[in-house]
Amino acid sequence: MGYLKKVTRNAYELGPQVVSRGFAFLAGKDLVDIAGPHLNELRDNTSISCHLGIRDGLDTVYIYRSQATQRLSVNIPLGSRLPCHTNAMGRVLLQQLSEIEAKCDISKHCRWIFIQAPTPQSLPELKLLLRKEWEQGYSSNRSDNATAIAVPITNYLGKTIAAINISRGRSDNA
Repeated sequence: MGYLKKVTRNAYELGPQVVSRGFAFLAGKDLVDIAGPHLNELRDNTSISCHLGIRDGLDTVYIYRSQATQRLSVNIPLGSRLPCHTNAMGRVLLQQLSEIEAKCDISKHCRWIFIQAPTPQSLPELKLLLRKEWEQGYSSNRSDNATAIAVPITNYLGKTIAAINISRGRSDNA
């Protein structure tokens, strides 16, 4: 998988995947410094957990969280990786892919996880959902355990570089 490279019979060194993953984390470091205080303020004003994520391949990588103190708060550990198509932040991050990238990357490498709706179960279904969410300006996801709403963070060129969400756990009454 590229995480280790064999040097001699019983010796290994770190491979290119470790460096790649490390750079993805470091690239998000300045972003965390800027976005962190705003996410904390959002959490304080809403009493709902907030997260910051970036895309690494077809995964959403959680690089910051501002956890609410309420009993039903969402607690996704830093560094967690979830397939982009299964979560609101990930779908915001996928919206930036070109048609060619989407066709090549997603159709060949996407790990379709067959969990209950609204998680898309195929590439055409995902493309329809991405278009709808792009037009409305946000992505949302509702599961048995949590509800999340995500929006993009763009750079000065208008390119999505990260996403933030607010998410809360669901009780039987929510």
